[in-house]
Parts: sequence; structure tokens; C-alpha cells
Amino acid sequence: MSQPAIKLQFADSESTSRPASSSEPPATDYIAKVLEEASNDDLTQSFSNLQTAPPKIAYFGSSPYTEHSFISPSSTRDTLQIDELFRKAEADRDNAAICIIENISPAYIGILGPAWNISASFFANHSKHTNKDHFWGRPIRWSWEPNDEDPRVMSYPTHIHLDGMFEYHHLDIIHQAERLGYFPNTFPRDCFKEGKYPVQSNTRISYCRVHPKLYLFLVDAPLAWTHGLRSTDNDLRTTLRLQYSRSRGGILLPQLFNRDHYSLFESLRTVFQHGWHSSLLFEDIKGVLPGHPMLYMISSSLWETNLGFLTATIRNISFRDLRNPSDSTNDKLHDQRQDLDYLRTFVMETLKWHPSTLPSYFLSLHKYNERHRSNIADNSEHPLQNLTRILEDAEKLQRFLIDTFQLLMSSISVRESRLSIEQARLSAEQARRSAWLTQLASVYLPLSVVTGIFGMNLKEISDRPPRWWWAAVVLVVLVVCTMGVYYSLKEVGTIAQGIRQKREEGQQEKQAREKIREKGVGV
Repeated sequence: MSQPAIKLQFADSESTSRPASSSEPPATDYIAKVLEEASNDDLTQSFSNLQTAPPKIAYFGSSPYTEHSFISPSSTRDTLQIDELFRKAEADRDNAAICIIENISPAYIGILGPAWNISASFFANHSKHTNKDHFWGRPIRWSWEPNDEDPRVMSYPTHIHLDGMFEYHHLDIIHQAERLGYFPNTFPRDCFKEGKYPVQSNTRISYCRVHPKLYLFLVDAPLAWTHGLRSTDNDLRTTLRLQYSRSRGGILLPQLFNRDHYSLFESLRTVFQHGWHSSLLFEDIKGVLPGHPMLYMISSSLWETNLGFLTATIRNISFRDLRNPSDSTNDKLHDQRQDLDYLRTFVMETLKWHPSTLPSYFLSLHKYNERHRSNIADNSEHPLQNLTRILEDAEKLQRFLIDTFQLLMSSISVRESRLSIEQARLSAEQARRSAWLTQLASVYLPLSVVTGIFGMNLKEISDRPPRWWWAAVVLVVLVVCTMGVYYSLKEVGTIAQGIRQKREEGQQEKQAREKIREKGVGV
């Protein structure tokens, strides 16, 4: 059962690529309709705020998916960016495509809404957010109701809004300001500190199916903590939990390990770079993919990316850094161990608390139905099966990490052995040079004594100068005495070493006799 395509109104190729139609409402009228449905005074003020962050657009089209990024630095280029987006979408009308927009601006809303025939209620509902006092207690409205006869015949919504709550474990309050943090968003969001919990802020992920081959996702820009907040030394990652029950908690969408800050835009870009993940969106169903399957698909993809990053990092340390480990190698491994434990903990949590109807939903889809697997070229696992495999691969990676720690200790021992050998070589070289100095001293000592004696004014002591052969006689006597003392000391050292060796041999013989005597007594 396929949904009929919603007609897109694009201009002819001979004219500009901007959408044009006589029945198309003007952008200002469409924005006014969004404001009317939102019924939010703060939104009206936000629409007139020119200090918001520029929108970011990532468009994935064609097969395999190719990303096209558009970042509008100012409102004067909004039209140019939208024109390029329309050209890409028109070229991919027969191919699956996904468009992600961070912090959509009023100009984008006024052009995209009428052009893609998107209901104004989609943007109006995206502008809202659930009050923090009622966030975890409200009922879930984006579930689905399967049909007993055909599970694929379900009540699918046309668009879905997923409410999430960020927890910033690395932030603390400097002072109680009127508002904490600052969102450079078109749509206002809350940032607050409540009880024992860390600093929090709410967010909303909205998505709709523009036509059977195109999804549109809207996300918020990251929080900027410029009011009443400061960064702490806590190295815990920012967490984002999206509600799937009435109790506090919810499924965790992890921060990408290769990024320093949490960005929903970058997370979704990473997810939809993989065609086998996003192909789930374009099953033969009406409306959009329900909230629970969407969350678990995104979660599975993000954990897969994080596991791949950890695997590559740990292997690089194991195969390269361990060859010549430095003082920081051990710290790097402990950081990876902490991230791996984080991954294993929350993947197990995600698998433990999934909705009971979720597996049956995935298996009802043609893509994952085991009865049709033999006829499907893509035998990929559904998100829950993929999370189970990720957990198994994480266990294997943990064992590899433990082996890497052992190799690190072995590498450190080898390095210390090398240093010991080098120190021993330097000590031997120093001893050899000392021996040379001793030998040279034994040669030059007699000469220096003779020179000193006969350099004195001996004529004042005796009546006549000394004979020439006196120097030779004194030199011979001193040489004989010096050599005698040198060899005597050497012989004394040899005798002392022999005595120590005989004493050790005697002790060994005594111990051997005692062992023989003990064996005889035992028999």
C-alpha cells in the first residue's frame, strides 16, 4: 500500500528554480498562518529576532546517498540556498531523499511550506515544547496501533514531534539568572536546573514525509551557555533522552564520540549517510515512520558509529602506539575503556526497556520479514537485532582492550629492559674509561714525582748540582714501587673474590647435603 505522491510545484527549467504557482499563498501569509496555529507570543518575538544562528541544511539524495550541505550565513542568501535545495529535490523526485534543517528560519518556512505543500501545523507544532513540569508525565501521542489481520495496516500520522531532554553533566550554575543558557534558535526552548538533576534543556525533533520519496527533519541548534552557567571539570558526556513512557528516563540518543559537543544536526547527518539505515523510512507504509521505530533506528545507527570509532581508536593504539609507548598511552587506553563501558551500559539499557510491540512491528515489514528473506538482497538486521550485535561486538572489543593493556605492560617491560641494558652498557663504558685513567695515572705518577723533586733548587741544599743519573735512579725506584702497589691491590682483590666464591660453593654443598639427608629421613 503506497501513499500517492503529493504534488510538488516547481518552476519550469527555463525560469528560476524557485517554486511558482498562481494558487501558492505568499510567504508572509503562510508565516502568519503558522503563527496563528502556534498561538505563541514568544514565537512572534522570535520570528522578529535577527540574532538567531543561521540555518544549516543537509540533503541526502540519489542512490547511494550523496550529501549536499547548505549553510546560510545571512538572510540575504536564504533565497539562493533554497533555490539550490529545490534543484536537488527536483532531480531526486524518483529517488529516496532526506532533508535535515537545523534552526529553520522564517524565510525558509515561508518558502518551503507552500512549495512542498507542508501543513502549517507541522511548523507550528515544532515551535512548541512541553512544559518542564509536565514533561515526563504526559501521555505519548506518537505510538501506533497494529491491525490483527495485517500488521502493516496501521494508523500512521502525517508528521511526528519527538520531545527530548538534554542533561549537561559538565555545566554548573554560576548564579540564578532570569534565564539559564542561550538558544540561538528561531523557536524558544527552556534551560533550567531542577533538584538533584544536572542542568537540563528541552528540545524537539520534528519530521514529516513531504511525499513518498522525501522526508524532512527539523532540529534545534546546540545550546550556548552564556547566561548564569559555567563549565566544570566533569568529563561526563552530554546525554539526550527522548520520552517513550510516562516515567522519567527515556531512550538515550548518544553523543558522537568523535565530537566534543552534542549536535543533533551532526548526529542525524551521520545516521543518514548510511543508506541501509535510512531505507527503513521508505517502506511501503502511509505517512511517516512511527516514533518508537524511528528512535530505535537512530539510536542503533549512532551506537554503531560510536562502536566503529572506538574500534578504530583502540586498534590504532594497540598496533601503533604500543610499539613505543609513551607516558600518555596508558591514559588513552583508560579513556577508551571508559567510553566502551559507557557504550555497553546504555546499549543494554536500550535493549532492556524497549516497547513490547516493537519487535513485532519490525518483523511485520517486508524488509525484515523472515518469510521473505530469501527473496531480499539486503539481509540487514532490524535495529533491535543490530543493537544486540553491537553489544556482542562490544564484548569482543573489551577482551581485545584487556589484551591491549597486557601488551602495554609487556611493552613497558621491554622498554625498561632496553633502558637497563643501555644503562649497563654506559656503566661498563664508564668503568673501562676509569681503568684507563688508573693505568695512565700509574704511568705518569712517577714522572710527576721525579719532575717535582728535580725541579727544586737542590743547589741550595748541597754544595754542587745533582748528578745526571740521580733522576734515572729515582724514576726506576718510583716505577717499581708504583707497579708493586698496583699489582698488590689487584692480587688482594682476586684473593678476596676467590674467598667469596669458595664460601658460596661451601654453602651450596652444605645445602645439597642437607637435602640428601632430609630425603634419607623421609624414606
